[in-house]
Amino acid sequence: MKIKNIKLPYPVLGLNDDIIPTPVCAFNMSSDKMKYMFDISFKMENPDIQKLIDDGFAQYVCEIDCVNTYLRFSKTSKVPRFYIELKRREVAGPISFFCSIVATKPIPEYKNSQAHPDYEGYTIDLNQGDLLAYLGEATYDAEIKYDRLQNVSTFMEIQESPLDDGKIYYVLSEPKILIQLPSDLFKCYKEKVRGPKYASIIHASLAYNALLYAIYNIEDYSDKLWARTLKLRLQTEPRLRGFDIDDVQDGPRIANELLGNPYQRMFENIVAISNTGE
Repeated sequence: MKIKNIKLPYPVLGLNDDIIPTPVCAFNMSSDKMKYMFDISFKMENPDIQKLIDDGFAQYVCEIDCVNTYLRFSKTSKVPRFYIELKRREVAGPISFFCSIVATKPIPEYKNSQAHPDYEGYTIDLNQGDLLAYLGEATYDAEIKYDRLQNVSTFMEIQESPLDDGKIYYVLSEPKILIQLPSDLFKCYKEKVRGPKYASIIHASLAYNALLYAIYNIEDYSDKLWARTLKLRLQTEPRLRGFDIDDVQDGPRIANELLGNPYQRMFENIVAISNTGE
């Protein structure tokens, strides 16, 4: 899951040093064939806010939103943990989670003993529903097959071109990056060179060129599944975190890493094929 952070001003406990200590949150996800399960927990050690929760003046809140299916609801709790189950048919694409602590009734002249000295002597009247603490925000993309991210077929596909003009096209407007081959080339690919034996050669030629083209145009298609998949890999895989997808010079390096060093594999494969006498 991708965790985001924001900064909010006093009197909200968050990432600034207006009120301390900063809360810590943890988002964990598991799934089966029928549903997604999200286990969200917090560590909040501010005594004044904890007392408000204990006395019934505040509560933990988790807001869940899936734009694609118009699913939107919230859950409340007096303990710092949420266990949320979502049926697979209820969601599609990004699911957002926004976690906070809100007032459940008016709190006159609110002040916090852990506030920054700059706010000494200040009090604020809070209404029901006002934000007391920002705990964290995360997104999970239900369309991305997280267990298959390393598989090229997750974000790319070779198919026959619908046009009879003998040209190769790269299509970025679909969920996957499409490499459309003229009918004669696609027939050759399908009958002669598709499969693990020639995969490295296809990766170093067709796939690499298409992927590099996609990387250079990713911002124009940021809502597509292939773009979200590539961005997630850049955010989560240690070997990819040092790259900037907006840097033109990093484009070839990113494509090389995503395809698993295809040129080296291609040459090794050519040598192996040559040594067999084929």
